[in-house]
Amino acid sequence: MSGVKIDDYLKVLQSKYQVTADVENRTLNFNEVKKELDAGQMIQMDAYDQNETLPQGSEGNEGHALAIVGYILPADGDTAKHAPYYEVWNPWWGNTFYVSSKASYFNLEGTQYKWTRTWHNWRKVGTGATVQTNPAVAQQKVASAVNPNAKPIYSKPTPFNPLGKNINNQNVCNFGKPTAAKTLDGTVYEAMISLDKSTIFASKIVSSNPKNKIRSYGKTAQKFVSNIEGMISTQVDIEKWGFTNAILFTLFAIAQAIPVFNVAVDAISLTLTTLWGGGIGAEDITLLVSYIINFINYQNGASSCFNSL
Repeated sequence: MSGVKIDDYLKVLQSKYQVTADVENRTLNFNEVKKELDAGQMIQMDAYDQNETLPQGSEGNEGHALAIVGYILPADGDTAKHAPYYEVWNPWWGNTFYVSSKASYFNLEGTQYKWTRTWHNWRKVGTGATVQTNPAVAQQKVASAVNPNAKPIYSKPTPFNPLGKNINNQNVCNFGKPTAAKTLDGTVYEAMISLDKSTIFASKIVSSNPKNKIRSYGKTAQKFVSNIEGMISTQVDIEKWGFTNAILFTLFAIAQAIPVFNVAVDAISLTLTTLWGGGIGAEDITLLVSYIINFINYQNGASSCFNSL
């Protein structure tokens, strides 16, 4: 209900569903949140871009509505020393994430959102009941930012719509959270899968210039995602070694130049002895080389799959 005032929205909730809530221009402290969640309620937080200068509720600063659905206490139970965490449901993704109860903001899709307004004390009411809302709050607009990963998929061209881009012929496909990985040369491959698993939004980003493709989520698209996930997992394995970027680039260059595994192991072992001072066993060297070669294969696979999409 983009652009709708809070007062009008509450009236719709009351008339259609016999439900209302208290809406306040403030956050709740942890004790308040805990009390309502323990009573089986949920809390809606309206959050706005803390770096945006446009007025809240205006075009370009619509705000985003999320729901606090749970909390996590510190292991020692001491909430004075260790901040509890909120479990927050984000309707853009269809799943939850966690944020510290002491956080001044949280990041979503590159935006620093600040909890500004609260809908709480949800309750059943009769259609004729009087519900009092602060007049200043009542005239504010509901938070209504659209999912930034919702991409328009245009219909096929027709004689009356040769480009297939008439707004009345659009289908909107909601995509989940992006999965992305960076190759050795800095190219970023990113994939977002539609919530119904029918479509992929694939991106290849070179020097901040994206090339995007929207395709059906078939075998090639699935392999593209698998290769990105493989890059992520092997990158984590390689980073555990703690090598500098200069050493890593050297090791990758050797692995790419020498296609024979055992020869690559010997060459990288000698290189590490020279650059790192040795101290790494033969089995560990072999494991490291396997990670490096796997990463190279995954990045080549992601490139090939993207080109084939």
